[in-house]
Amino acid sequence: MPCVCRFFGIVIYIYCDDHAPPHFHAKYSGTEALYEIETLRIYRGRIPPRAHSLVLEWADKHRIELMENWQRAQQHREIVPIEPLDQEIQHMQDEMVRVKDVEVLDDFKVNLTFTNGSKKIVDLERFLWGPIFEPIREHRDLFKAVRVDEEAGTIVWPNGADIDPDVLYLELKPAWMEISEEVPA
Repeated sequence: MPCVCRFFGIVIYIYCDDHAPPHFHAKYSGTEALYEIETLRIYRGRIPPRAHSLVLEWADKHRIELMENWQRAQQHREIVPIEPLDQEIQHMQDEMVRVKDVEVLDDFKVNLTFTNGSKKIVDLERFLWGPIFEPIREHRDLFKAVRVDEEAGTIVWPNGADIDPDVLYLELKPAWMEISEEVPA
């Protein structure tokens, strides 16, 4: 079987009796590119930029294994599967974890239960900035009115405020925080 690896919807193939130079095929969403193993340069075809970046990251980590598999394929020997790009990240990417339950604790902390069964105590104080969050910061009763919107998969308040579930689960930084850090004082 020529499939060497699958990750993030990308499938990597090395074929028996293939032409030189040593290369592999990366297929993604109806597109395909051939990569030279030695240089990781695309020499034919193309795939979307994000998929290309992931292929390069993966291939750079597994260049020796790719070359060994190329040699096996040309000798009509069995190809050895190669580990996918960071299994943990792939799992997080594949599974859209959302908020299932919220319990209000002290201060601006909440205990969140996620759809994958994990639980996490999150201090929301750093997120509660800007006009939509000011009433929530100022009125404890409004903060306590937080609930889970099942359709959105996250926590919401009666005034329409919400926080992205990926920010809560993956502990990402909201875009407004990154923008405010880039603005010189």
